[in-house]
Parts: sequence; C-alpha cells; structure tokens
Amino acid sequence: MKSEVAAPPRIEGKSMEALAPLRQPTREQKREIVAMLDMAYDTAAGRYRGADTDKTIAETIGPNIMPGWVAEIREDLYGPAGENDEMQAIREELGKLQRDTEAAVAGLVKRLDAICASVGPRAGRK
Repeated sequence: MKSEVAAPPRIEGKSMEALAPLRQPTREQKREIVAMLDMAYDTAAGRYRGADTDKTIAETIGPNIMPGWVAEIREDLYGPAGENDEMQAIREELGKLQRDTEAAVAGLVKRLDAICASVGPRAGRK
C-alpha cells in the first residue's frame, strides 16, 4: 500500500511554509550589529564611512548575520541612507568627468563647425 503525504495547505496561492516567520537576530547579534554600526556609520553625514555597506558589516560580524538585519537596525537607529563615502566620491568624480567631457565635446563641435564653414562654394559666407 502506497502512503500519500498530503500537500501543505495553501492560502491565497501560498503554501504554509511561505508564511513562516522570518528569522530574526538574537539580542547578542543585535548588540554586535549596533557595535559595528557605531564604528562604521557617520551619523553627521548620514552615511557609512569609507566603503562599508550593510552587506560588508554583516560579513564582518560573521556568517550568521543577514545584511537585511543590519539594514533594518541601521534605518531604525542611525538613518535611512545606506550610502557610503566611496559612493559619494564616485558621484563627484562622475560629475567632474561629465563636465569635462561636455566641455571637450563643445570645443570639438566648435572646431568642426569652423572647418565646415570654410569648405565648399559658400566658404566664408554666413
């Protein structure tokens, strides 16, 4: 005789397993996260120092720490921005590069326009 295992009940298209509560950090893990955030997060600037992120903080503490826990505690106690100094530095470099590129393109367009104006039977006329 073949025994049949009943499928878990479904609620609105989701299995009961999908409705299980999410894993939560222990008190000790929360303290470790707060301790790392105290060192890595610049509250005045509203972002991480250096290249730290929620993920790097979780990895530094250990393999049982989830980045989502770090993000949740950071947002609750330190602020909503998960950015860091490195991201800000890259944005500044990109802005400078964009301005420099726009200036270089404008200069090349001007040079090309001058050459085009001097070519053909209408050269030198406006």
